[in-house]
Amino acid sequence: MTTKKILGIDVSAHFVVCAIIENPIDDKLDYFRKNREEIFKISPNKAGIDKLLSLGVTHASLEPTGVHYSRIWAETLNANGIKLLWVGHCQLKAYRKSNRLPNKNDYADALALGCYGFEHCDKPEYFVKFDPFSISGNIRQLSLQLSHLKRVQSPIVNRVRQSLAFEFPEICEQNGKRSSDLPAPIWRYLAGKKISTQSRNKINKLLANSIGTGISDFTKQHAQRICDIQDQEVQIERQLTKAIGADMFAPYHKVFDKFGMGQRVRSYLLGTIFPLETYLDQNRKPIVELVRNKKGMGKSKRYRSLAAFKLALGHGLVEDSSGKSEKWIVGGSNLCRLALFQWEYTTIEPKRSRPNNDICKALGDFRDKLKANGVPIKLVRSRVITKAVEMLFRLLAKEI
Repeated sequence: MTTKKILGIDVSAHFVVCAIIENPIDDKLDYFRKNREEIFKISPNKAGIDKLLSLGVTHASLEPTGVHYSRIWAETLNANGIKLLWVGHCQLKAYRKSNRLPNKNDYADALALGCYGFEHCDKPEYFVKFDPFSISGNIRQLSLQLSHLKRVQSPIVNRVRQSLAFEFPEICEQNGKRSSDLPAPIWRYLAGKKISTQSRNKINKLLANSIGTGISDFTKQHAQRICDIQDQEVQIERQLTKAIGADMFAPYHKVFDKFGMGQRVRSYLLGTIFPLETYLDQNRKPIVELVRNKKGMGKSKRYRSLAAFKLALGHGLVEDSSGKSEKWIVGGSNLCRLALFQWEYTTIEPKRSRPNNDICKALGDFRDKLKANGVPIKLVRSRVITKAVEMLFRLLAKEI
C-alpha cells in the first residue's frame, strides 16, 4: 500500500502556511488546538523552496484562487513530481465548517486543505479540474492580462478627456479606439508620436484656433501611457491569436462561428472549458442521472454535465444555505459571465446586426418574444445567455 503524505497549503501574498497530514484525524478542531505549532509558515525565497521540497510529500492540496501568488509554489511542486490537488472554495468552506474549524484563519485553512486532500486524494471527482500549466491555462492567463489592461486604461482615458475639456475641447470627444495594430490617432498626436500627415494637419488647424488653454504635460504623459497600454494589448492579442489558432481548437471554433463570437469571448471560454471531455463520461457522452424526485413518487433526470458546464461559465447556481435559510447564488467565472453578457448585448440584442444563421435567429426570436411579453430587460438578457450556454454545450458535445 502506497503511503500518503499530504501537504495542505494556504497561499497568502507574502507567505504560505503549510500543514502535513500523514494519518487520519478524527477531531480536527481538537488537533488544531493542541498541535498548532506543527502548522508552519514558509516564505517565498530559495530557503523556503528548499524547505518545501525537503518535506517529502506525495500530494499538495491547495485552492485555485490567487493564481499569481500560488503559481510559483504550484510550478515548483509540479516540476518535482508532487501531485497537485485543487480544492474548490465552496468545498473547502463546507468542509471547514462541518469540522468546526475557525473561519478567516490561515492555519485552520491549511489544516482543512491537508485533511480534505488526505481523505479524498484517490477520488478525482472531489477536486476542481484545474491545470494552470496547460494550453488552456496559458489562454486564461493571456485573457486575464487583456482584461486587466482594459480595466486600467478606462480611468486614464476618462481623466485625459476631462483635461481636454478645457485644454483642447475641440478634440476631447474624438474616437479613442485603436485602429488596426496602432494606438488611436488622438493619443498618438497628444503623445508626440507619428500619425498621418492629413490627420496631423487637421488637428494642428483645430489647435491653432482652439478656445482651450493648451495641452499640458500631464495630458501628454497620460496619452503616452494610453499608447503603451494599447501597444501591449496588440502584443498580447497576437499571442492569443496564435494560441487559440491551434488545430486542437478547430471543432470549438466551428461551433463558436455559429454564435458569432469574437476572439476575446472565444479566448475566455476556451480558457475555462477546454478540454470539453472533462465534462463528459468515459464514452464522451454528457452525464445524465436518474434521481428520486422531491415528491418521492418517481424519478427525474439530472443533467450533470450541462450543470457543470453552465457553472464553469458563470451561469450555474451553488447552494449557500445557513440554518433555516436556504438559498442559491450565482457561481462560476465572473470573467466568462461578463464576456457572455457583452456578446449578447452586441450580437443578439441589435436586430440589424444579428448573424444570419439558425442559432442566432433562434436566440434572437427567443429574446424578442420575452421582451414582447413584458419581461424585465435584465431577466431577458439572463435567460437568453442561459439558453445560449445550453445550446453551446449540446453543439460542442456533438462536435467534439
